Amino acid sequence: MKLKPRILCVDDDAGIGLLLAHIFDEAGRFHFAFETDPFRALDSARKFRPDLLLVDINMPGQTGIQIATKLRGEPWLRYRPIIFFTGLTTREKPMALELGDGPTEFLAKGVSSEVILATIDRLLGNVAAAS
Repeated sequence: MKLKPRILCVDDDAGIGLLLAHIFDEAGRFHFAFETDPFRALDSARKFRPDLLLVDINMPGQTGIQIATKLRGEPWLRYRPIIFFTGLTTREKPMALELGDGPTEFLAKGVSSEVILATIDRLLGNVAAAS
């Protein structure tokens, strides 16, 4: 039996966590964890050991870019895909896409669950090739 991929989302909006939990529960293919405190993102990642990260960009105290930089600083997370899932638009996209080693995507909040799942499936397919 193949293990379900683990997805960690870091977003200060708990409603996003509920929405994503519903999407992933309906899909039935993922283990999902959610962290609302950007300062606890690295600890949550260490405990949960995600295969993919969904990170909001605009959060109080730390940006998603700062969080992703810290996450990518962990050797075991270096090549894990990161999806910036945000309500912001193009200003942050160049910074997000230049984070380095692992696959990085940018999805605007409000995209369909089909787009979210297709993006995750595509990126998780890339994990085996990158590791």
